Amino acid sequence: MTATKVTMKTQFRDGNVRAALARLGPKVAQNVMKRSMRKALDPVRVALRQTWVAAGYKGKPLHRRAIDKATRIDVRRAGGGVHAGITGRVGVMYGKGGGTGAGGRQKIWHLLEAGFRHYAKGSKAYANFSKDAKAEQGNYKAIIAAKRPAALAAPKAERAGKLRAVFAAARDAAPTFVAERSGRTKARKSATAKQIAGAWRSRAIASRMIPDVTHKLRDYILQACKEALRAGK
Repeated sequence: MTATKVTMKTQFRDGNVRAALARLGPKVAQNVMKRSMRKALDPVRVALRQTWVAAGYKGKPLHRRAIDKATRIDVRRAGGGVHAGITGRVGVMYGKGGGTGAGGRQKIWHLLEAGFRHYAKGSKAYANFSKDAKAEQGNYKAIIAAKRPAALAAPKAERAGKLRAVFAAARDAAPTFVAERSGRTKARKSATAKQIAGAWRSRAIASRMIPDVTHKLRDYILQACKEALRAGK
């Protein structure tokens, strides 16, 4: 649920569940899957929040509390239409999705979880942007902020192309900023650095709890299907 690519994925398939859902209407089946997914994932959310708020690492407790508050469950359709599958995710949400209580301070999570590279002092990887690049950076962000909402509102088939056009326009308007940003990225790839290890607390919890989540998900869906069929009689 972050942009860091620190993820774990698993799929759930069960013939009995598929047969039970087939007896329901498509919309009812989706609602059953969504409710069951949230219920099955909630213990993982609780475990992650408890672990991070009590985590022992150097740094301000403020960040641990922000990570705790931003640990959320996200359940949604995996595609369009009433026959689409359901995807459930649990993790630390960045941006506004993390809530006002986090205040953006949860964005340290990926550094604590996965570690990071620490470059030598004075390295070009840490070079500041020039005055011209900083001026262009503001224009770059303004173009994206102005045009991105319309691109996101476009039909799904057109959305990716429109978003690419928005970012291309921003890059064309800020060549100095883009060049210096690319230079810093290249410097980070070639510069010597010390790897600071991460804790991998979240991954350990998810690995341990996934089998229980799948078993509970099966039971929750089957029970919800029975209740839905009983209510429809």
